[in-house]
Amino acid sequence: MPASTANLDIDGATPSVEIIVGNAHFARFEFFLYDATGANPRLIGGGRNDDNIPDVVEITNPPLSGLDRTTIFWRAVVTSQTGTPDEKYAVTVRVLQGDKIAGTDFKSDLLTTLPPKGFIRLQVR
Repeated sequence: MPASTANLDIDGATPSVEIIVGNAHFARFEFFLYDATGANPRLIGGGRNDDNIPDVVEITNPPLSGLDRTTIFWRAVVTSQTGTPDEKYAVTVRVLQGDKIAGTDFKSDLLTTLPPKGFIRLQVR
């Protein structure tokens, strides 16, 4: 699975990762951060999109200078409110830095397929 890329400014704000689940679906999600060698995954956040907690996680460890070549892995389990046959999910994951969208990953498919997941590689310049 190819990774999307997020370009971060070394002098910019603390980055964050956000999930947006479309089509009025519910989802549980998790974000992991892999080090620059592609190993040592660490859970950096997660939750549900049907609560009152924003679906955004700040990436504060390591600091911005240590994020170059690291990779965010995200996964979600999406469910329907209606259970209508052939429903599709739509999930967008964004890496944000201040008011800038530094990178995105989008997945859409039938709810009956494997749960969505993806990678976003971070580049700090």
